[in-house]
This record gives sequence, C-alpha cells and structure tokens, in this order.
Amino acid sequence: MKFVVTGALGHIGSRLIRELAKVFADAEIVMVDNMVTQRYCSLFNLPTNARYKFIEADVLMADLNPIVKGADAVFQLAALTDAAGSFQNKDAVENNNFNATVKVAQACSENNCRLIHLSSTSVYGTQKEVVDENCGEEELKPQSPYAHTKLKEERFLQELGAANKLRFVTCRFGTICGISQGMRFHTAINKFCWQA
Repeated sequence: MKFVVTGALGHIGSRLIRELAKVFADAEIVMVDNMVTQRYCSLFNLPTNARYKFIEADVLMADLNPIVKGADAVFQLAALTDAAGSFQNKDAVENNNFNATVKVAQACSENNCRLIHLSSTSVYGTQKEVVDENCGEEELKPQSPYAHTKLKEERFLQELGAANKLRFVTCRFGTICGISQGMRFHTAINKFCWQA
C-alpha cells in the first residue's frame, strides 16, 4: 500500500502518519509538508514497520504527479486552519487552501488515486436547528473566509467527481483536539489537553 499525506506534520497529519503504519504494516507513507509551522518533532519516533519518505515542499509549487503516482489514497490535509485568523488573511487562505486542494485533486484525477479531503463543520455556520451532512446546500451558512473556502473546495470536488474524473470522500471535521506530535495550540482545548 502507498499513502500520500499532504500537510503531514500538522495536528491531524502527524497522528495519521502513525496510525496508518499501525493498520497497514509495511506501507509506503509519503509525507509532504512545507514546514511553515516548523513542526520537526512530527518526524521524530516514527514507527519502524512502515516505509516513510518525507518531501519538504509546498503543494502549490511541487510537481505532484510523481508524488501521488501509484498511491492507494491521498489525504489532503495541507491548509491554513485558523478560522478566526482567516478574516485578516482572506486572500492567503483562499490561495493556499482552495488552490492546494484543486492541485492535489487534479493530480489524483490524472493518476487515478483516491482522495480523502478534509473540510470543516464551519461550513454549517450558526444554526437554529440540528444539522448534519444531509442538510441541503441552501442550509449551509459559512461565516468565515476559512469556511467559505472549505465549501468552495467541496463544490469543486463534487464537480470533478460528477464528471467521473475523481474518486473522493470529504470529511467535515469539528474542532480538532487532543495530543499529537504536531498539535496546534491556538485553541483553549488543546492547551488544556497539553497541561493535563
């Protein structure tokens, strides 16, 4: 098995690269990260039962075709994830998150690789009623540039999938919390987890 994880050294990625090795012994795990957050610790103490390869690259600049070629699945985790901070960095969030997802999806399409895309429950916005993944498009109320970009990514992938050019799944995650090698500390819950 071969897996490619973009944003591999972040909060989710640093945990995922370890969990993949537990489930898929002897898997080739290609980790792509631009190291902007300098989470070098995410590379420490990796399991020895998988074959890891680290590529320091920005997915916007890298030639992704040789990276994803032959992959059983590609996890697109590369993103600027601070929803509150996205108001001050709207253009950067749009450029990084949407364009990175487009580029990864196109590489997956060209190489017949499955894509696992992470979106966010932020696309729901503030709701009066309980909502879930079955709510209609008209019920989505993204309230930050980050959330708008995630919804735009979802729509792009749906169009590509409808044209039978991509096999993908989108997961809308809530606030990520808990311990990981590359955990983020911009949320109170993660600060509490670390201090516990």
